[in-house]
Amino acid sequence: GAALYISNSLVDSNHFNIVNSTFYGNRALKNGVIYNDSFDNRALSVKNTILFNNSVLNNKVISNRSLDFPSTNQILLNSIVQDYSGTTNGNINASGLTATDIFKSIDRASANYLKLADNGPAVNTGNNSAYLAAYPSKDIEGNTRVIATTIDLGAFENQCNVSAPTASAQSFCGASTVANLVASGTNLKWYAAATGGSALSNTAALSSGTYYVSQTNGTCESSRTSVVVTVNNVSAPTASAQSFCGASTVA
Repeated sequence: GAALYISNSLVDSNHFNIVNSTFYGNRALKNGVIYNDSFDNRALSVKNTILFNNSVLNNKVISNRSLDFPSTNQILLNSIVQDYSGTTNGNINASGLTATDIFKSIDRASANYLKLADNGPAVNTGNNSAYLAAYPSKDIEGNTRVIATTIDLGAFENQCNVSAPTASAQSFCGASTVANLVASGTNLKWYAAATGGSALSNTAALSSGTYYVSQTNGTCESSRTSVVVTVNNVSAPTASAQSFCGASTVA
């Protein structure tokens, strides 16, 4: 395996746990980025873990001596594995996900390298019971391991905990812009999508549909609240010049 090779000598307890780890950018010629080479295929559990942008010639990111992963005694729990679409056991459907959906930065020179994107698919989607009391109370960078109520995936714990703003459905008569939208929160940002994309300009014209709003505190951004917007465009009537003989009324 390119990142982790598990042999019998490493699996003395008949069970090998990989918990809250991040495997990124590894390359393997064969046998997977994680390879369980125990002769009797002792149980391997991968929990609260991210495996992304790893490449293997046999296309198996995680592989075993004689079993495909996951299988009866090979457990994948609350994890993100690139191109794996299974959602049982709390796993995240990774189909269509990109590295920038998950991480703040994939630039090794950045201070945010492999740190979790605010409100990304790896934030608050772990399994608390998988992270045993005997494990460190801090993440890999020495920050508090659980910021909200649910543990994150991977080696880093996202340090933001900003609640989403509140907003209700809104209707407008005639041309309106994002500046006309109302929500209860601080430093609001409006979007055309539930995740991803760039914040809309205040001058962007509104149309009927669903918009999404977040609030920010410093560098931390909340999840987005959906807001149904209806724009009623009423066109002007048509009329021509008129003449009357004698007394007449508006009627």
